[in-house]
Amino acid sequence: MWHREDGFTFLELAVVLTIMGIMMVVTVPRFSSSLSKATLGGTARALAGTIVYLRNAAAKEGRSYFLNIDLNKNQYWVTIINEEADLSEIDYQEPDVLDDEIYKEVSDAFVARTRLQKKVAFAQVMLEDGTKVSDGMVTIEFRPDGTADGAIIYLTNPKEKVRIVYLEHYNGQARVYTREKDLPEPPPVPTERVPPTNPKDAL
Repeated sequence: MWHREDGFTFLELAVVLTIMGIMMVVTVPRFSSSLSKATLGGTARALAGTIVYLRNAAAKEGRSYFLNIDLNKNQYWVTIINEEADLSEIDYQEPDVLDDEIYKEVSDAFVARTRLQKKVAFAQVMLEDGTKVSDGMVTIEFRPDGTADGAIIYLTNPKEKVRIVYLEHYNGQARVYTREKDLPEPPPVPTERVPPTNPKDAL
């Protein structure tokens, strides 16, 4: 009786390798695409988390925090005003110019200087007055009263996928969106209330 020795024939190995090659051709592009989306989405969520942290820290500690975004180097970091600084030297006309003697970088582990993940970049930042910034520096202030400088931060990757971090002015909260058309309408600008002339109108 014929007995087969242990092992595989060349034909069997060729068939297995062919099947594995077909599976890789089908699954690798999908996996790569999913990984790319996860990287972009995760980066946007991490930035939104930092924004929430700054909003809460400003309200808790009773002082302003500043989120600094460098669109050219694709990184962001947090600063506060140095307690020993001469506040009269702050140039409010040039808020993008950060003086090391006035502002101090926060070295907390949660809000340490962060460089965006590879292949993810800042596309632009739209300020609350409608100004669009696509290079240079942007500084966003979070105030003790819970408000912040409203902004819309656009993140993108080489496949032109986009994630949008929407920062609300009136409560300092941040949300992540995948489509620009889903962004909420900005709240109306509050106007000064006129006191009622008739006491019944005040009810």
